[in-house]
Parts: sequence; C-alpha cells; structure tokens
Amino acid sequence: MTDALLDTSALISAVDSSQAAALPYDGLHVAALTYAELRLGLVTANDVTTLRHRIRRIDEIERTFGAGFPFDDDCARVYERIVQSAVDAGQRPRANTVDRLIAAVAARNGMPLLTRNSGDLRGLEGVVEIIAL
Repeated sequence: MTDALLDTSALISAVDSSQAAALPYDGLHVAALTYAELRLGLVTANDVTTLRHRIRRIDEIERTFGAGFPFDDDCARVYERIVQSAVDAGQRPRANTVDRLIAAVAARNGMPLLTRNSGDLRGLEGVVEIIAL
C-alpha cells in the first residue's frame, strides 16, 4: 500500500461517489493546484445557490483531505521533464497545463497520480505513475 495524489477529476469523482474510501491506498492527498481549480468554480458560478453549494463542497473537501501539497521549485524542475516527455510523445507543450503541474506535484512527492482523464496525460509514464480510474 502507498499514498496517492488525486487530480481534480479524480477528487470530484471520489467525493461525489464516496469511492475514496474504497481506493487501495493508505493515504489520498490533494495538490494545492487542485484547490485552485476548485476555487475557479467559485468565480464562474452563475448564481448564488451554485456559489454556496460550491463553497460548501470545497470546505468539505479541505476538511477531508487537509492542506494541499504545494507546487515548489523542485516541482518546477519535474514539470520541465513532464512537458518534455509530453512533447516527445507528440503532445503540444502548453496543452493540459494544470494537469501537468499537478502531475509534477505527484512525481516530486513520489506518489502515483489518480485521474479520470488519463488521456490528457499521455506520454508522462516515464516521469510519473498515472493510474486511470
């Protein structure tokens, strides 16, 4: 058993379906970048009811998963390798930027990245372990 990092798609899916407890990992973690993506949803809420619902969800997620793993200078170096791997695999360098930044956090911290969007992370297998849910 090991720890794993949930990307934004996996986090939302795990929370919505209560599947987080069923995943075979000792600990599930979140990147601060994932919290940033969730907070983007606050800015884009079309009405007060949606905004309140999203605020409650973020609060619940933060209570459940705690502080997000930061993106630091070491992550930036890993991110360079991730982008190079993606380019080598025929991907565009600026595609899926936040997904790749989150992947760098996982790689830097020695954790597999759990995602529902593994297609967005093709070509990164040599740098970070990608687990498709």
